Amino acid sequence: MLRSLVGSEMCIRDRVVPVFEWADVGVIVIAQLVLALHIAQPYCVSIADVAEPGKPRGSETTSITASFPANKITVATVSLMFGCSVITYPFALHQGIIEPGFPYVISDTWWHAPGDIIARWGVTFSTHLLQILLLMLDHATRRRAHNWLWLAQLGTFGMSVVAVVSEVEQPILHVVCALTWGVGVDIYMLASCCAASGLSFCHKLMAPAAMVAAASSALLCIVKLPGLWSGELAGIHGDNCEQMIGKEVCVLVAYYEWIHQACVFLFFLGAFVFDNNGRGQEIALVVARCEPTSVSPSGARKCADLDSSTNAYDQQL
Repeated sequence: MLRSLVGSEMCIRDRVVPVFEWADVGVIVIAQLVLALHIAQPYCVSIADVAEPGKPRGSETTSITASFPANKITVATVSLMFGCSVITYPFALHQGIIEPGFPYVISDTWWHAPGDIIARWGVTFSTHLLQILLLMLDHATRRRAHNWLWLAQLGTFGMSVVAVVSEVEQPILHVVCALTWGVGVDIYMLASCCAASGLSFCHKLMAPAAMVAAASSALLCIVKLPGLWSGELAGIHGDNCEQMIGKEVCVLVAYYEWIHQACVFLFFLGAFVFDNNGRGQEIALVVARCEPTSVSPSGARKCADLDSSTNAYDQQL
């Protein structure tokens, strides 16, 4: 009888959890649809030049409900991603995943809980913020490198996959996404430096950071691609990583991750925080209330005075 009671309890629990999860997801989806279709109708979300508090530059009637300057989003992105790289270290060290010392492979600290939980939330959210920074950078460079933007967006998505899927679980997927992150973002950073040439926006930190990041990614591709092509990486797991690709390569990967991360940080800090002309404060992600006059193909609402302005709302999210 005890076995039947335990079995019944487990059966009820197994049914209740899926029902709760589906109901929870359903409520969230319905709430988002109501918010987007009814409550948020008078509002636009976009990248804008904010000349004065509460007003996008070139706008007469539109008022800003909320504004998030590029410099603050940059600081939040850098702090969050760097924090996830450092906070997970003592947990991985205690679990015996990595050896004491620096540098260590950052992604190795995301193998097991709580490191994987921190990475899946913190790093993934920081990549979302980085997507916004990419749009702001595209706006700041007057969209001169817009044709390369998709590469950076794809690379940023690859970084979110790296945070979610460890090299222990899916080594090939992990490495492919890591290379996509490096190559995609680096190409766009180089293109943005060329596009910003002659603009007061360009900071002296941006070009060196982009070149060092690109060089480090190219070196990693030379080291990693042969193993990826031959299928050797498919046999990697935590206990035989050094035996499969060599201790020297593991150390090289550790240096790459830290150098590349530092270069990406310096690039965006140079673009929006260390700038001398205050562009990091003028460019902002804004939520503006206005009278919509049209709907873009993507579904974003547009405003009359913003459409006619040359300095505001270059693109709708």
